[in-house]
This record gives sequence, structure tokens and C-alpha cells, in this order.
Amino acid sequence: MHDKDNELELELELHELSIIYQWEAIRCDRLGNKLRWFVSLGIPFFGYSFLLLLIQDMDAVPVLFFIGLIMTFVIRYLFLSDNQYCYFLTQKGIHFTIEQVIPEIAYKVMRGFAWFGVAISFFAVTIIGPMAFIGAGACALLSFKMTGFKSVPRSSFVYFVDEYTV
Repeated sequence: MHDKDNELELELELHELSIIYQWEAIRCDRLGNKLRWFVSLGIPFFGYSFLLLLIQDMDAVPVLFFIGLIMTFVIRYLFLSDNQYCYFLTQKGIHFTIEQVIPEIAYKVMRGFAWFGVAISFFAVTIIGPMAFIGAGACALLSFKMTGFKSVPRSSFVYFVDEYTV
């Protein structure tokens, strides 16, 4: 009934057919919105409060508060981000894409850090010589890889086979 050639042909037809109806939804499967904000606020400030108890220095409070505020937004918008689902209904089935809803500024910041890492690697090579790549080679390779950091949607599909009609 199903073979690989038939499945590839169905997939090709699925994407070429005209779209009958399309819709999109933005949601997160892991946690509710209020719970995600609570976790995002709780993790950094609990950790930094514990650290403040250990070092017992009140001069560190503004710095730790600022770092905790930044980490709150990092956790909420990068680790606990929403997903955008785009569904497309055709005669042969449904194909859909899933993409994380992460602000573009986060990608720009990461690309900026990557270019900074590339510059530091070249600077280290000019000062130390080729031996710098022994210790910093992985960082240099990772920096080159992350200069093209962007959001990539994942795609999937569901076929209507034999008994289902639209």
C-alpha cells in the first residue's frame, strides 16, 4: 500500500496543489504564559539571591539585579519561547511549518558576538601566532559558524490517503 516512491510523489503533489485554506497559531506546548514568566523571574533571582548570601557584599546588589533582569528576558524569550504554527490545507493533505517566535534582535546580538569572536581570534593569531588556534580553535570555528545565525522553520505534513476526502 505504501512505498517510498509513492510517498515522495504524494509529498511533491502536496506542495504543488493549490491551498484550500490556511491558518496560523502561536502557542507554547511546555508551560502556560504566567508560569513561564514566573519561572523566568524565579530562576535568575533565586540563584543570584543565594549567591548574594554567600558573598555578603551589598555593593554587588545592583550588578546582580541587572544581570538577573537580563537573564529573565533570555530565559523567557529564548528558552521558553512560543512556537508559530502555519497550516496549509490542500486536496491531498495538510502541510505545516513550525518556527520559534524569537525576536530578531536576539539573532542580531548573537551574530554581533560571533563577529566579535572572529575579530578576537584574528587578533590572537597576530599577537601569539598560529599556536593561538590550538587553544582558541574551537571558539574561532564556532564564531565563523554563528555569523549566519537565523531562525529556520521546520516543515512537516499529513496526507489524506484513500478513505479521507476534502
